Amino acid sequence: MKKIFFPLVIVALLLSGCYKDDISDLKTKYDNLSTLLTALQNRLSVTSVVPTSEGYRITFSDGTIADLKQGKDGSDAPSIIDITILDGNVAFIFSDGQTVTIPMSGGFVYTISSTAAQCFHYGESRDFFITHSGVQNISISKPDGWKASITGNTLTITAPTSANLYAEPNGTLSIVAIGHQASTIASMEVSVRDYNYLIDFENARVLNYLAGPTTYGENLYASYTGADRYIGYDDPSGLQMMIKESSGSIDFWNSGIAISQWNDTNTEGYLNQCSVYYRDAITAFGGYNGSKTFAVANNGSTVSFHDNATDCTFDHFWITNSTYAALSMMNGDMFSKKFELGDWFKLTIMACDKYEHITGTPVEFYLADFRTATSPGIVTEWTMVDLTPLGNHVHTITFNLESSDMGDWGMNTPAYFCFDNLAIKK
Repeated sequence: MKKIFFPLVIVALLLSGCYKDDISDLKTKYDNLSTLLTALQNRLSVTSVVPTSEGYRITFSDGTIADLKQGKDGSDAPSIIDITILDGNVAFIFSDGQTVTIPMSGGFVYTISSTAAQCFHYGESRDFFITHSGVQNISISKPDGWKASITGNTLTITAPTSANLYAEPNGTLSIVAIGHQASTIASMEVSVRDYNYLIDFENARVLNYLAGPTTYGENLYASYTGADRYIGYDDPSGLQMMIKESSGSIDFWNSGIAISQWNDTNTEGYLNQCSVYYRDAITAFGGYNGSKTFAVANNGSTVSFHDNATDCTFDHFWITNSTYAALSMMNGDMFSKKFELGDWFKLTIMACDKYEHITGTPVEFYLADFRTATSPGIVTEWTMVDLTPLGNHVHTITFNLESSDMGDWGMNTPAYFCFDNLAIKK
């Protein structure tokens, strides 16, 4: 995966000149962010910016916390849709297209290249780039059997080997950074899993397979005449992700998997079918862990070895909603209802061996869950799904989508989802 940058601490915001004008402008337009505005007016510093399932949690130097929800808030006032932190500035991006940029300073800055959950294979070492200033002391706590060290600007994390029977397979790695007048702590969930091959769609050859030239993916259809016509992705592992043929035509609407770098999270409808409903706060890309590239799958699509002999264990992958499906469930459209209490959108993954016999136990995951008042709602973050229940001799996996929103012609909810970082053991 590509490296991304996530701040563990941001301190001492400045108030001067045009910055005050930005605050005044915010006052008149964004009353829903009153906590943020009060902190800015009182010249408070920001001690942390942490992504949450619904947006961002901002912690200020006086201990107050602002939970900023991402996306449309249903009111007339524009809502925050993104926060980007780069080159010493925090940019608050709103749904009406305006951006308010706030400088960072104060001499105490500590960033690490990712605080997203990380899956390692046994014995794997992985480096994370660190940017720091004004830090006097750093300490690390980690699960038993894991190794972590900092050399210069590099944090190196090493997962335990399979021979270490006493190691913890998962846990929390925490980093504490202490400065002259401030300190911060951030946590990264780590786990070790038994796989030896990862399809992350980030190799150079994948550029030949990208959906385009717009977010609709015109090159996924037989009517497209360009040289980059797409019929499927052939991975070096031997796994294929193809568009299915129907009545002699190979078209994405027949069912299939597309490789995409699109992440328009605002445009509703099928013309935006190749976008993921996710934008990394730092890289602005849509893939898992801040990467560019991912897969878009629709109902009935498959991942299968191109020959009739190979099988493997599918270990895990990361999934989230497409923009087409997410906005349809959030707002409703001409075909689908806005989701409410009792609604759901579910992915079921089934597997078969090289003899086409079903293996293991199907894996279910709710891409949207409103079945009870306390259900989590619509998935808007990359989430890991364990695939090991599918068995150890899997040749093909199939994705089936179901929804509570049904009509005379079947499911009304757009039958799409996105996945990334598919890990297997051959």
